[in-house]
Amino acid sequence: MSPHNIEITDEDISYAESILLGNKDTFDNERKAFIKNLDTIDLQAVPGSGKTTVLLAKLLILERHLPFEDGSGILAISHTNAAVDEIKYSIGRYCPKLFAYPSFVGTIQSFVDQFLAIPYYAQVYKKRPWRIDDESYEESVYIPCKAHAWLNNNPYQKEAVLYKSRLNENDELSLAFNDSDSFPLKIKTSDTYISLLEMKQALRENGVLCYDYNTPQKPDQHIRW
Repeated sequence: MSPHNIEITDEDISYAESILLGNKDTFDNERKAFIKNLDTIDLQAVPGSGKTTVLLAKLLILERHLPFEDGSGILAISHTNAAVDEIKYSIGRYCPKLFAYPSFVGTIQSFVDQFLAIPYYAQVYKKRPWRIDDESYEESVYIPCKAHAWLNNNPYQKEAVLYKSRLNENDELSLAFNDSDSFPLKIKTSDTYISLLEMKQALRENGVLCYDYNTPQKPDQHIRW
């Protein structure tokens, strides 16, 4: 059975109600219609209106059909760890298959790490990255000897150069996505530039990666390190 062939029944909804609402309440017709709808749909409602509860109900019901016949699972992505924790706390014990392959429940960042960044890094460097974390990345940054003088003479650019700079797709230093002209040091053959470049390359090759909060300006731009 594929996800599109599933029919959610009133009995399914009663099952979800018994777990999420107990004997105190039932879903109204509008919420039941949303739970039964398996097309692409947006759910918009004011805070406290029960959006999370009906989403949990739909997950509870769909989990009973896992794994789907076509080998696919359920992908539930959130912006925050708090939302992921709420899903696990509320229905985790009832939905073991929801938290196992091929399904995935987690944040956007954890999804990108698990399915994009880590496999890509492993393919290129033949090993897994050590950490993907801003704090660990910044703790690992160091000042190369040949960059001391320039950084001391440019204190207002020191933090950006050390902690905010990235290697773009051409393996050049950049402060804005893939824009090497944004980097304060324009002479790429200088000892200062080369030492900073080598420091960033060493972090990457040692598997020390950071989150990248900059939004790509073009859809075909690659992941930055």
